[in-house]
Amino acid sequence: IINKSNNQSSSAVFYLQRSGNSWKIFDLAVEGVSIVKNFREQFDSFKSMKDLLDKLAVLNKAAEASK
Repeated sequence: IINKSNNQSSSAVFYLQRSGNSWKIFDLAVEGVSIVKNFREQFDSFKSMKDLLDKLAVLNKAAEASK
């Protein structure tokens, strides 16, 4: 991957898994940072989808109040 603004390159690794007659990407790591692992860690503290939605509602309400 090459950054257009400064022409520096970064490494990217695609993790593939065979699914029938095709291959599917199941993770991507840029400069050693896994997108899937990072995503899971961000949302790991929520025990359920309801907890996540409740938190989003609180954050949205706070953002509206600060406008």
